Amino acid sequence: MTDRFRLAGAPLAFALATCLTLHSVPCRAASDPPVPLPILAVDPLVRGTVLENHTDALAHWVGRGDARAVLLHVAAGHGMKVLSGESLSALKGLAGRKDLPALSRAGRGGSEGLYDDGNFIRAAAGLGIIREVVWIAPIPMPEGKDAGVQMKKFLGRTGLSALEQESFHPAAGCYQGKAGGIPVKVCSQERLPALGETVLLSIGADYFPHAAGQRGLTLITEIRALFRALRKARYAVRDTVVAHSVLGGYLSPDLRWVGESVLEVLKDPSVTLAEMPPQRWNVLQKLAGLGAGGEPEGVEMLGLALSALEEQPHDPALLLYAAEAAAGHTGAGDRALAYAEEACRIDRGRCVGLREVGLRYLERGEIETGLRFIAAAESHMPGTEYGQLDLGIALMKAGRDEEAVAALEVHRARHGNFPSGFLIGAIHQFKGDRAAARRSFDGAVAAIGSADGLQVVRGEIAHVIATAAAFYREEGLKQQAEQLERDPRLRLPSPRVGP
Repeated sequence: MTDRFRLAGAPLAFALATCLTLHSVPCRAASDPPVPLPILAVDPLVRGTVLENHTDALAHWVGRGDARAVLLHVAAGHGMKVLSGESLSALKGLAGRKDLPALSRAGRGGSEGLYDDGNFIRAAAGLGIIREVVWIAPIPMPEGKDAGVQMKKFLGRTGLSALEQESFHPAAGCYQGKAGGIPVKVCSQERLPALGETVLLSIGADYFPHAAGQRGLTLITEIRALFRALRKARYAVRDTVVAHSVLGGYLSPDLRWVGESVLEVLKDPSVTLAEMPPQRWNVLQKLAGLGAGGEPEGVEMLGLALSALEEQPHDPALLLYAAEAAAGHTGAGDRALAYAEEACRIDRGRCVGLREVGLRYLERGEIETGLRFIAAAESHMPGTEYGQLDLGIALMKAGRDEEAVAALEVHRARHGNFPSGFLIGAIHQFKGDRAAARRSFDGAVAAIGSADGLQVVRGEIAHVIATAAAFYREEGLKQQAEQLERDPRLRLPSPRVGP
């Protein structure tokens, strides 16, 4: 990109948001005189905000004074999971006082946590900001006799309740229903709905890998396809937020360029109409493909990254790919660390890449090299929660129990007792401290009862849950053991295809 969209605010540079000024048009407050609204994917973006995580959109909307808007939401998730009445009441108090820093902190977990990426839109609806949601989901709409069944299964996997799933029915190429009493349309880019009013726009970069995978497309082909479809829909947009979705773990750090490419299209929609995409996109797409292919492609990946860096030596995306490729070579830890740190120095949004590459070393058993990357990441972005669960698991497997517990405690402080409580409990049990293991397991079991959209995504987590069940049986606690053994959410899901 020719323009650098830098994050501003808190020391980590992952605070509220950054105001975009595109084509020299200044950002405006809600009270400024009205200007002609841009047509999405037709006109250059007039104003917008870059976020690290979608949760920061809530404080942004409160600060703007938006009310009863239609939200056009393009992301992998709908943001409409359950929000407790107590949390909503507390959010109303913060919004009423326009305490934007506190609202932002409330979306980051920990002791002040009131909402998250899974329910930030429901929070906005509860505050009166949004009255209707149009979710462009990353799947084609199901067709055929069992289309309705397929859609309900898809909605169930996204965390909507059985009652909410039943409310959805086909409507003009989409599925229409309610979540928490809020009207929601679930549509696809192939069947965009007609909207008779202006919209707030929310885009998550995590949409594109999911959508590309569903359609068998490359990332850049998917980006171009979506915006060409949006161009035809002619939506008038009064404000835009774009979330990179990296810090929340929804998008791999090396794919941060996807969010940057979306910003490039919003600046200049003609990018998607050109016969060929920008050359930088092609290089990054190829690097992403080589990186996904594993170590056999490492030599080609490093050669391509270094060749591209000769022309663009300060491109942080290329530097991070060079770090990933070098990490696949024996004895290249110093080179990989140098590339990753340079990417971080140029763009703080790339600093999580240090931890990501470090985790790869840890998972391969190169513990000391991996910990050098982890230490560098901490020095550049102290206190971040990103990757702590994976770090804890890797350290646990390496027998570094105390360090594993420290990492898992950071994750537990933000996300609660599931699944960290099971992992910490297993470590205590292995060390012979059954009382500490029981306390940790009990906390994790209690968290299961209140969890929404619970899912086990790693074999190591499924294993320690089975360990906890066996522990309870040894303690004569049959009810707790059976709860863990019978809950289908606590097993690794079977691979699935399509919606």
